[in-house]
Amino acid sequence: MILFFIAVFLIAIILVIAEYFLCIKLHSPLWGGIIPVLVLLATIATLASGRVSWDWKAILLLIILNTLCFGDWVAGREQYRKKHQSETE
Repeated sequence: MILFFIAVFLIAIILVIAEYFLCIKLHSPLWGGIIPVLVLLATIATLASGRVSWDWKAILLLIILNTLCFGDWVAGREQYRKKHQSETE
C-alpha cells in the first residue's frame, strides 16, 4: 500500500511539472487544462471502478493530487499573463 502512495505521488509530481510548462509556454489556456481534466477523470474512474479502497488516506491523496493540478493550472496562467503583459508594455 505504501508503494502505491509513493508511485501516485511521483506521478503527481511529474504531471504538475509538465502542466506548469504547458501553462507558461503556450498561448492557449486549454493546453494547460488538459492534464488537470485528465487527472480528474482518472480519479473518478479509479474510485468508481473500485481499484482503490474508499479509505481516508486514498481519498486525501487523490484530493491533494487534483488540487495541485488545478492550482498549478491557475498559477501558470497568471504567470503567463504577467509575462505577456510585461512584454507588450
